Amino acid sequence: TQTIDELCLSAIENKIEEICITEHIDFNPGDTCYGHFNWESHIKNIVYAKSKYNLNVKYGAEIDYQPQYYDNIKEIISSCDFDYIMGSAHYVDDVIVFNHDDYFINKDMLTAYNRYFETELEIIKTGFFDGVSHFDLIKRWGSRFYGSFKPELFESIITECLKEII
Repeated sequence: TQTIDELCLSAIENKIEEICITEHIDFNPGDTCYGHFNWESHIKNIVYAKSKYNLNVKYGAEIDYQPQYYDNIKEIISSCDFDYIMGSAHYVDDVIVFNHDDYFINKDMLTAYNRYFETELEIIKTGFFDGVSHFDLIKRWGSRFYGSFKPELFESIITECLKEII
C-alpha cells in the first residue's frame, strides 16, 4: 500500500497529470475490509493531495459486489460523489475467491471459472460501475488447481461480458 504522497509523487515523476485514488468498500461483515471506508476521510485525503500537488486527483472506489448487498451499494453510490467506481468480484456464491480451498476444492474448472465470469457479468449489468477491477482475478489462483488458464473454454461468457462493457 502506498501513501497518498507516494502516489502523487509517482504520478508527477511519470508525467501523469490525473490520478484517481480509490478506497475499497465491502458490505460483508465477515470481510477484513468491512467497515473501513469513511467518505469524510476520503474527501480529506483527496483535498490534501489536490492542495499539495499540481495534479488532478479524483475520488474513486472499488466496491466488492455481492448481490445481497445490492441496496447498500446503490445507496453508497448515490450518497458519495465518486468520480470513478470499479466493481469487483471477490465473492462468488458467498465464498471468497481468496480462500482457495473453500472456492476451488470440489469444483471442476468449468464450474469455478464460469461462476466467476457470470458474477462479473452480473456486476457489469447493474450499471453501477464505471469499470470492473481485476477481471481475470480467478485465473491467478485457479491455475494452481487446474493448470494454465484456457480462455478459449470461456470465450462465450467473456465475450458477453466485454460486449456488455462496451
